Amino acid sequence: MTDLRQAVNTHSRIVLSLRPEEPRDREFLARLFASTREQEMQLTGWTSEQQAAFLSMQFQAQTMHYNRIYAGAARCIVLVDDNPAGRLYVFQGGGELRIVDISLLPQYRGRGVGTTVLRSVIDQAESAGLCVSLNVAVFNPARRLYEQLGFQQTGPGDGVYLPMRRRAKSGCRVIPEFEHHRTVVQFNLSYLILRERFPPTS
Repeated sequence: MTDLRQAVNTHSRIVLSLRPEEPRDREFLARLFASTREQEMQLTGWTSEQQAAFLSMQFQAQTMHYNRIYAGAARCIVLVDDNPAGRLYVFQGGGELRIVDISLLPQYRGRGVGTTVLRSVIDQAESAGLCVSLNVAVFNPARRLYEQLGFQQTGPGDGVYLPMRRRAKSGCRVIPEFEHHRTVVQFNLSYLILRERFPPTS
């Protein structure tokens, strides 16, 4: 697993860590979600109240979707110098790790934080012989980063999102259905261990 305490910015040294998501994070998660839709909201011409109502509804819908489709996923808060900076949701099923969601607050984007977190997921997938998959919005600039990390587009998408996948160097093994629950639990525990091994400095 990539050491998340490594320096990821040549101008300043920052400490990265992950911890499990908790109920107290809901307000932060709603703010994080809203930050990912800022450019979209600027084009609507809506009042701030209308935007807030829409974003709240969309956040709730997304949460329900994740709960239904990716039950058992590892849900982690990305910490920068022990401050909540983003989230990482990863689901393990079959022969792959599915990055359900990776997002950061604006002030943490473009600083290598997302790259380091992604590489930690890739390292873990490689060690287990698993592929890594994700969806990326068609016009999301992060698509270039994914390509640099070895992800390839696997289909035409739906016009909004493109499916991408990164194959393990050793090939992607298929995990029997009866093993899915056990491997998901192991993946969740790995993040708890990561938190213990690499605690943020005071």
